[in-house]
Amino acid sequence: MFITTNLNRISTAFENTIPEWSIAIVLTIILAPLATIRDISIFASCHIIADLLIIFSAITIEICCILSIAKNGLGSGFTHSTTAFSSMKLIGLSTSAYEINAVLIPIRLQAKSKQEYHKVQYPAMISVCVLYLSIGIFGYLAFGSEVKGPLTLSLDQSLWYVVMIELIYMVALIPTIVIQIYPAIMIVLNYLVYRRVADPRKETYQFVIRIAMIIIPIWLAVIFGENFSTVLAFIGNLVCAPMSYVFPGLIHYLVAAEKRKEKIRDIVLICFGVTCCIIATLLSLFDFT
Repeated sequence: MFITTNLNRISTAFENTIPEWSIAIVLTIILAPLATIRDISIFASCHIIADLLIIFSAITIEICCILSIAKNGLGSGFTHSTTAFSSMKLIGLSTSAYEINAVLIPIRLQAKSKQEYHKVQYPAMISVCVLYLSIGIFGYLAFGSEVKGPLTLSLDQSLWYVVMIELIYMVALIPTIVIQIYPAIMIVLNYLVYRRVADPRKETYQFVIRIAMIIIPIWLAVIFGENFSTVLAFIGNLVCAPMSYVFPGLIHYLVAAEKRKEKIRDIVLICFGVTCCIIATLLSLFDFT
């Protein structure tokens, strides 16, 4: 979504509009071959550079928001509090955004030193938390209820430095997209391909599935466009929230909880996840109407 929507807005600002569908075609041609690569460790050096570029771009975007606040004041419709319903919807949106949790598992499997892995995991998760939280806060402070997802769409697309930030972000996203979707690819392949031990067409199935799992999200982003944030909120509440809150609490309750304090904690976590899942999923559905 970020690449297709932002390139479309940049081209429109310069009075030479490039349709999102044509951007999606080019993006598909670039990413589809990368999805067929099985060893994600070859992206390690590229990913380090990409992460540095993303952090630089994110900080620059936050500076732009601060300058907007200094010049224009707080964004339109800004309020100091929110409703319980909106908070639960935000929980789903935030949960779905933390794809880093799923990405860490396959990266750990390919790590040479499992014992030293935590030295990478904890700083990475803390950095992502701070980055997401700060961008959300500064974006809302600067643009209020009119803030768009992604945040860069709220910036002035005609400014050269805004365009440069977006282009840097887009370039950095390409290798990270391949790694982010890797866990989903491996799960699907495990159930649909790897169990076909004697099937001579197994390699062909694997090739097609890998490409399809890159193409489908790209075109979903094109179809839903700016409403993609609502789609993420829906998926986050319906799928990611139960996986993050309900299932861990339930599994711990059934397998490991022995003390009363542990069981109460698990029950509270389960109830919280179920409540957010039901109410916030319904709110996300209402946004489609």
